[in-house]
Order: sequence, then structure tokens, then C-alpha cells
Amino acid sequence: MAWQLAIAALSAFNTYQGYKNAGKSAINQANLQNRQLKTQGEMLKLSALQEHNARMSTVKTFKGTNEATVGSSGRAEDRTFIAIQERADRQLAIESDRAYVQSIQKLAANKLNMNINTLVAQNKRNAYNNKAIGAVLSFAMTSSSMVGGSPTPTTSQGTGLGMRGGYQT
Repeated sequence: MAWQLAIAALSAFNTYQGYKNAGKSAINQANLQNRQLKTQGEMLKLSALQEHNARMSTVKTFKGTNEATVGSSGRAEDRTFIAIQERADRQLAIESDRAYVQSIQKLAANKLNMNINTLVAQNKRNAYNNKAIGAVLSFAMTSSSMVGGSPTPTTSQGTGLGMRGGYQT
């Protein structure tokens, strides 16, 4: 009888430790995924900056070419030249704003994924902790019947719902 109780205790402890380790593993996995997502977020920021710099360079080249064309043609800066320069500035502003909003959306989605990973891992850890506690309680019930105790209460309290179908609940 004592060896059965010892085996049951070891089994319960092993199950408890397994669930606790699974909960820690879920948290560690989420931390790794979050580090990867953080790196992706930094790469998104860098990519957005590079795209912005490329747009700025393109507009600067366009304006320089336009100025050179006006200078070589012998014409002074007229309304057409000024309109072309202003249009280039407006287009740059619009493209920059769109790209900025798009990069913010990508970063927000990245941050959301990080938060979801963390929440899922916490939920898994809590579920494994509950299973670990269940393993200990199961052992307590099993061991009490092994040593001669009663695993169930001797008096029934019912559910408090009254009579149903001819029996007391």
C-alpha cells in the first residue's frame, strides 16, 4: 500500500512539474516571437526611412533637372516653372503622408501581434497552472482512498435548485 501511494505521489509530482514547465515554455516561446516581431518592427522603420530618402532624392533630382532646363533655355523662372516645382512639392507631401500612414499601420499590426502573442502565452500558462493544480488535487483524492479515507463527502449538500424530476438536487 505504501509503495502504491509513493508511485501515485511521484506520478502526481511528475505531472505537476510537466504542466508547470509547459507553462514556462509557452511564455518563453512568446518572448522569442516578440523579439522577432520587435526586430521586424525596427526593419519596418528602417525601410520606411529608406523609402522616404529615396523619394526626397528623386524630387531633388527632378527639381535640379528642371532648374537646369530653365537655365539652359535662357528663360527666366516663369509661372510654368514655379507651377512644376510646386506640383512636385505637393506630390512629395502626398506620397510622404501616404507612406507614413502605411508604415504606422504596419508597425501597429506588428505591435498587435506582439500583444496577442503575450496574451496567448499567458492564457496557456494559466491553463497549464490549472492543470497542475488539478493533478495535485487528483492525487489528494486518490491518496485519501488508498489510506482508507473517503474521497467524497459523507453528506450531500445538493445544488440548491430544489426538487427536479423526483429527486433532490
